[in-house]
Amino acid sequence: MVLPPIVGLAGVERVGSVGGVAEAGAAWNPGDRLRARARVAYQHRDYPANRAEDWRSWLTDAGLTATPVTGLRLQGDLARSRRLVQLRDEYYRYVGPGQGGYSRDTLSGRYYPDPDGAYERTVAARGSYVPADETALNLSGDWSAWRPVGLTGTFSHSDVTGEAAGARLRRLRSHNLRATVRAMEPVVAAWLTASGSSSEDRTLAITGRAAERRRYRAEFESGRVPGTDLRWRVEHGVDDRRNATGDLDYTERLWSAVAEPVIGRRLRLELELGTEYSTIAEPILYPELGRFTLLALNAGLGRNWTFGNRWRLRARGGVVRRTASVAELPFDVAYTRPLGWTPSAGLEASHVLSDILTLTGRYDFLNRPDRAADHRASAELRAFF
Repeated sequence: MVLPPIVGLAGVERVGSVGGVAEAGAAWNPGDRLRARARVAYQHRDYPANRAEDWRSWLTDAGLTATPVTGLRLQGDLARSRRLVQLRDEYYRYVGPGQGGYSRDTLSGRYYPDPDGAYERTVAARGSYVPADETALNLSGDWSAWRPVGLTGTFSHSDVTGEAAGARLRRLRSHNLRATVRAMEPVVAAWLTASGSSSEDRTLAITGRAAERRRYRAEFESGRVPGTDLRWRVEHGVDDRRNATGDLDYTERLWSAVAEPVIGRRLRLELELGTEYSTIAEPILYPELGRFTLLALNAGLGRNWTFGNRWRLRARGGVVRRTASVAELPFDVAYTRPLGWTPSAGLEASHVLSDILTLTGRYDFLNRPDRAADHRASAELRAFF
């Protein structure tokens, strides 16, 4: 297949190009237990006025679905392509105290988000694009043959490597493994989850970052107590971030426990009691703090009401109290997790106007100890066709 010429303007010079794509694919299905497919494509675009811009690219992808034994299912997809990635630079321009969204740390020379800052961030392209190879892998599977435990899992990986840059430009990776424990049913239902993700972005020349996040969670649910549904979970987490030079910029280890009982078969009063304990360090921006601790205790209450077939109302309220082993938190931590008492409340009303229209109104209240109380109201009209 030959694509029609594309003509455009670049300055005062007319530039044209001609391109095409050729592809071939195959599928193999020998039986219900195995299915496979593959595809190969070649694309090109030629610029007669400037042969240095000519483009050639191979694209491949393959997939496999297998059920080797009863109760076990595996699936995988692999794709590889070639594309253009544009490198960028970051600039921080001084705009005056309180006029920008970033401040500058005088010790490290780095900039950090600050709603009352004096600098404004600008991202600018670095000229031409860089040819890059992209590889994407996705795997998934589930196992249900063993009655006491069922397993499901996913894994994905994406990698973009630049030719001219000679190094990885972007990398994304994630995994999720979940086990359903049926051995204790019907007394207790349990789920065990291990998940994680990592990312790396070098397209920003100044502050490209690498981050890693892992979570390990155990969840339980029981309805054996008369008139009460019990739900609780415990979790351990790991968060690490590195700057453009590979130095550790932020590290956190957290442990949390949350109980969410629902009281009353008809009342359905939703309670929440939880605690979270974290150890945090920012060795580049705040080396003087070392590794400090942050403790949060929270309590909440919520309830739903239904009036007929058209009205639904939900109200909630809660409070969080945080304490730390240091007198003042780093800005980025305090921005989302301020010390002291933080009460909050919310109200949501939904009304079905017709078979296709639903009107929803919301009100949210948040009173942080470090700023004025926040009141937000919104309305939404949805149409379903």
